Amino acid sequence: MEEREFNRQYEKLHDTVYRIAFTYVKNTDDALDIVQDVMLRLYRYEGVFSDDTHCRQWVIRVTINRAKDLLRSSWLKKRQEADLSMIPAVSPEQRDILSALLDLPGKYRSVIVLHYFEGYSYAETAGLLKITEGAAKMRAKRGRELLKHIWTEGDETDESE
Repeated sequence: MEEREFNRQYEKLHDTVYRIAFTYVKNTDDALDIVQDVMLRLYRYEGVFSDDTHCRQWVIRVTINRAKDLLRSSWLKKRQEADLSMIPAVSPEQRDILSALLDLPGKYRSVIVLHYFEGYSYAETAGLLKITEGAAKMRAKRGRELLKHIWTEGDETDESE
């Protein structure tokens, strides 16, 4: 990829890559490592993207795969607490939502992040995650239900204090 095109894509995609990586690994340093790795892979990519959408989808797929690889690695078995203050442009209310989102199982979290935060349709989300569109819709529904439960459970805890 030409340097000028890479710089343009980097500016457009690095926050998205970070957010997606962070929702998987829940750790700032690991998420930044994934961003660096994904962007290096993009820079070295010798293929041709048909358009920006194709490039974005490729980058997101590589990000998800890299995050899953990291989670499977033998040296990263201990879950670390997420530092939500390190996510760019996040208000206190958004931090609460992200905190609840990070408590979701990965299969629900992935669909919700791609569909609601990144704006992909269910069909596009399904393609990126290599699942059916019906599965994407069902995971989003179940994820929303779990988020609602997590959110209301947190409210009850706050009121009792």
